[in-house]
Amino acid sequence: MDEKQNSEKIIPGKIDTRAEAEKIIRDTSIAFFLVAAMQIIFGLFIPHTAMIVDGVIFGLLTYFLRHYKSKAAAITLLVFSLVTIAVTFINLIDEQRRGGSNIFLAAIMLYLSIRALMAVNKITGIKNAEIGPEDDESFTAS
Repeated sequence: MDEKQNSEKIIPGKIDTRAEAEKIIRDTSIAFFLVAAMQIIFGLFIPHTAMIVDGVIFGLLTYFLRHYKSKAAAITLLVFSLVTIAVTFINLIDEQRRGGSNIFLAAIMLYLSIRALMAVNKITGIKNAEIGPEDDESFTAS
């Protein structure tokens, strides 16, 4: 039974607990930090300013996602990942363009950003449920 539960957690799906959400944020942050570091390093060796800027943006957004569980950072990572996958797809079609062509990495980044946003939504949902109207002073009649 334990083995079945562990295998189900590998398959993407519903995030049930705050601990799962925090683990997903931690894991996706590590992946995004690695992508950011790779972009910055490759951008330095292959003088490519746009790649360095992308790496810095991913790094900053990931920092805010990991340390502050920021919904704004998660949404911006999602948008940035969508733009990355679109640009990568365009680069694959137009061979004249200079830029990334690793559609698999772009798809993984998109998937991770979706999971990170789901996890942040779970955490903020738990926080809102813990506060509730009876605990919040703004709901009391004056």
